[in-house]
Amino acid sequence: MKMDISLTIAAKDRMLSKSFRRIYSDIEFLTSLLSSCELNHPIGQRIVIIATDTESEGYFKDNSKDGEFSYFIGIKPIHDTALLKETLFNIMKETFEKIPFTIPDHEQFRRVFSEYEPKFINDNTNNGM
Repeated sequence: MKMDISLTIAAKDRMLSKSFRRIYSDIEFLTSLLSSCELNHPIGQRIVIIATDTESEGYFKDNSKDGEFSYFIGIKPIHDTALLKETLFNIMKETFEKIPFTIPDHEQFRRVFSEYEPKFINDNTNNGM
């Protein structure tokens, strides 16, 4: 079984929204890869991560129930696309560590994050994938 995985922004800062739109294809690529992982021990149907500038940086709220995992994460308004891409990658990676997957399923996701980390971290010279 696979899980549907998504990350979105709930922003009041217009520049943050614009920056997110510029990197959306990269984020969507990563969430598609994560969604394609075949889980050995499925725990639910969906993971939704919502990064928002309406809460302070460091804010974390787990709003999960009935196999629907949803997380609200506070971020500061970031306008630099490379920094935003890196920040959102790290948010996803850290959030996945908090989800109660079995060890084999955690390892699958860790491999994806490890393989694609260079595309998201310190990606100042390459805007595409």
